[in-house]
Amino acid sequence: MFGSKSYLNILNKIKKKNFIFVNDWKKIKKKNVLLRHDIDFSLKYALIIAKQENKKKIKATYFFMFSSNFYNLFSKHSQKIIFDIKKLGHKISLHFDPTAYNDINFGAKLEIKTFEKLFKTKLDIISIHRPGSFLKQNNKKLCNCSHTYQDKFFKSIRYVSDSGGKNIIKKIDKLILDELPIQILIHPVWWSTNAQNVKKRLNFFLKENKSFLKDEIKLNCKTYKD
Repeated sequence: MFGSKSYLNILNKIKKKNFIFVNDWKKIKKKNVLLRHDIDFSLKYALIIAKQENKKKIKATYFFMFSSNFYNLFSKHSQKIIFDIKKLGHKISLHFDPTAYNDINFGAKLEIKTFEKLFKTKLDIISIHRPGSFLKQNNKKLCNCSHTYQDKFFKSIRYVSDSGGKNIIKKIDKLILDELPIQILIHPVWWSTNAQNVKKRLNFFLKENKSFLKDEIKLNCKTYKD
């Protein structure tokens, strides 16, 4: 199911049923699709998907992490990619990990304010990374900001996720038979390049990042030789 071709087929299938992709989380109507991307692995893959969606005139919401071990939102390279995604017409926001802080409210306030200043945007929706026990109080806002696991986005409308490389095609085929709004969670790591299964996709990511790290070492240490 993986790869850009499969992803574009999914988008085309949804559009043919006259669903409209929106990134305004305040106004959800029948046949609206809230297309959500949690960026757990790669900003590069996020930009690839964002460009594909832009060509299809599709709007999505991209959520980025301050606490990621895979990328750094403060780097010039990362900021350029995120601003490029924003310029493509997509909404950008925060992917918040509640386990990164002993005081969740303190962490959320810190990250929301920092994201808003860094990327010159006002946040009205954030997503939660691996929500776990957070779902026990899922209707509670964080610093007066809505999040993607509140009932109105998670239970009151249709929801489908490709987390862990889950096959979502059959479920989407079923969901688009009616007119109810849908939230679709897509992780770009599964769809930005072709791969036959989850393991091969992640191994490709590892190989690609090895090359990236070697290039970064060269840039930062002139004495390094291959």
